[in-house]
Amino acid sequence: DTFMFEGHATTSMALTYVLYLTGYYPEVQRKLRQEVDGVFGGLDPECDVTADHLRELKYMDMVIKEAQRLLPSVPLMGRTIDEDMLLDGKAVPKGTDVTISIYALHHDPNVWDKPEEFIPERFSPEQSKNRNPFAFTPFSAGLRNCIGQKI
Repeated sequence: DTFMFEGHATTSMALTYVLYLTGYYPEVQRKLRQEVDGVFGGLDPECDVTADHLRELKYMDMVIKEAQRLLPSVPLMGRTIDEDMLLDGKAVPKGTDVTISIYALHHDPNVWDKPEEFIPERFSPEQSKNRNPFAFTPFSAGLRNCIGQKI
């Protein structure tokens, strides 16, 4: 039951944020509409949408990721340190519970240029290729990441 309910809440929040931001930024909405029309415009309205069609929606993928970065559905994640470590020169002993702010990570100006702005293009292949893979973690990260992230 937990998997089902957690997935519903986070998915509905993420979709709400995407719709809100798309409505708030008409230029983004226009680009999305052009992309959707380009992929589906010439198709029979009765045809099934396939995974291949969805893979063509590159800009939509960028918009969804940017919405998840700007307004993460899950703003925090917890972990327990499994071995003694140093963090910024301070000892953190094994067994310490830590909380990681996904919101702060996604708004870090050392990682994101203009972090408070909605800029879907920051998730283009060119801008993403040199970014640390843990800089964007809307589904958590590592062994305990969200099992539904690929859905």
